[in-house]
Amino acid sequence: MPGIQEPFRNGITTLSGGTRTAVKLSRPWQRNIKDIAGNECPFETKPQNVLDRMETPEGNWLVLDNTATPYEWHRLLIPEKCWEEENLRTLGGSRQIANALALVGRTMKKEDQTERACIGIHVGWHAGQNVWHPHYHLVRPYATTSQKNAAFVGTTETEVVRTDNFRIFCAGFMTGQCHIINIAQMPGDLFYEQETVEHMELATSIARLITMFNKSFVSTQGILPDFRIGLQIENGFFVRGTYTPILNQLGFDADIAATEKTPYVLAWTHESTAAHLRAG
Repeated sequence: MPGIQEPFRNGITTLSGGTRTAVKLSRPWQRNIKDIAGNECPFETKPQNVLDRMETPEGNWLVLDNTATPYEWHRLLIPEKCWEEENLRTLGGSRQIANALALVGRTMKKEDQTERACIGIHVGWHAGQNVWHPHYHLVRPYATTSQKNAAFVGTTETEVVRTDNFRIFCAGFMTGQCHIINIAQMPGDLFYEQETVEHMELATSIARLITMFNKSFVSTQGILPDFRIGLQIENGFFVRGTYTPILNQLGFDADIAATEKTPYVLAWTHESTAAHLRAG
């Protein structure tokens, strides 16, 4: 039974299905980051170049200069105090996500980086986190051809979160990957002009998605999924983002897909991921 090849965007295609449709929860290769990185936090034990501090009812946030980076402009946004694992695995919930987004906008405006920016965070060793302390990356991406939201085609079978202005679909070139789309008909305030409360709808959408995956994709070994989130700002507005859980190991076909434009092979279909999430 052959698999199904589907277009994604920017010439990327995926291959899934065939005889592989069942969701797998066993991840014996996954390790807890504290077992690798340890308990000592360099952000709290070593001097840091603090560029800004934002006070919130949930605790202070700091903006640091990242000196080890290939980007021309790269900031780290961190809570002043390290979090326990429960908070890390949920990014502190919707309120703390909104605080981070507000600090992103404040930093963009303060440092005159208001046109384009990418925001990212890694949770878990296999998602790219190597320091236990949660830290968002804020960078000015190198110029590329802008892609419109129309390039993302979601379906009712793959939609997992819907609010007035945002929809989240299971889609992409990795198993379980989801795309966060701004569907607002009328542009609101510029991203960097919004306060915490104005970011709550987006923050709540992201927090809801994280909670769904944390509930539905606990491994048989008892570990919540590692994941990374990336958000993109264009012309001062949030346009799209990705949530990428690490649910399987990549094979040689991923290397070939990146260089030869062959399909990325998924461990199961996006429809299967969405159905598993909805089943709770």
